[in-house]
Amino acid sequence: MLAACTPKPPAVVALSSGPLTASVLPDEPAGVKCRDQQKAEELIQRADSLVALAPEQALTLYQEALALMPESSRIHYRIGMIHRKQEAWDKAATAFASATRFAPTFANFWFEYGYSLLQLAKKGQKDWKEARNAFEKCIDTDPNYSECYYHIGMVHLHLDDERKALEAYTRSILIQPNGVDRYVTLADLYLRLDFVLEAETVLNEAKAFTRPGERGLFAVHVLLSEIARIRGDSAATLTELEAAKVVAGTEGLEPIMILYMLGSAYALTAPPRRAEAIANLKGFTARACNKFKRPIFANECANSEAILARLGQVKP
Repeated sequence: MLAACTPKPPAVVALSSGPLTASVLPDEPAGVKCRDQQKAEELIQRADSLVALAPEQALTLYQEALALMPESSRIHYRIGMIHRKQEAWDKAATAFASATRFAPTFANFWFEYGYSLLQLAKKGQKDWKEARNAFEKCIDTDPNYSECYYHIGMVHLHLDDERKALEAYTRSILIQPNGVDRYVTLADLYLRLDFVLEAETVLNEAKAFTRPGERGLFAVHVLLSEIARIRGDSAATLTELEAAKVVAGTEGLEPIMILYMLGSAYALTAPPRRAEAIANLKGFTARACNKFKRPIFANECANSEAILARLGQVKP
């Protein structure tokens, strides 16, 4: 004889680093046959154990479970998370849309749906307003969901509503005040709108809670150097760029770009700090201006070579 079905589902299995606002997923809808539910639960548990190492096998098992319980929001959600990890955004959006349809009070479902739509909007495959609507549903469901404010801020910016973008970014920081990237995004928008003092205030707040040497400070120092440049303070510009170089690390684009930024800044001082400018710009061209990377840094390579020529250096 089969054991009685229990409505309480297992805990959420995190398939990505995305935020969750609920410790468990919704109960299954009424009307599901006990035998089908038990079989589906077995399939879900097997799939959960395979997600990390064999996502395609896990996806097949989730789809088998979904055939038994087609209105299960948590199965749609799990399927969506696999597609999200694979960056199959159209399939992810479809799965998360189903999850929101069957469990409209779960904010993390709305967030994932909005995030998938945002990725599709970036590719021109969806209207930005669709992503905005999903994030608005997320906020309506959970007014303290910081990620929804942050990402709807991006959407507002693409829809040319800078005021709402500023409000959303600010709200995101108020809810979750320990994310450096959020301060940088808000400060960058302030700068683009010529609110220099506001941008500086935001960046100094970011520095206040960030550990010295933390790589997230790279963008903070770069933006502060831009503020100093706007004010005509070449000494402060160099101080911030030198601080950015310290935290740039060794991997990615940051340690390459800082060589260009510092080299250019040294060349523009009065009088030019010639030796430091040449050293940094030569370091940049050596790392960025070969045939493989030059297309990424085309403008910077051309500018570096022009500055080096002006400083009496032969083109690398």
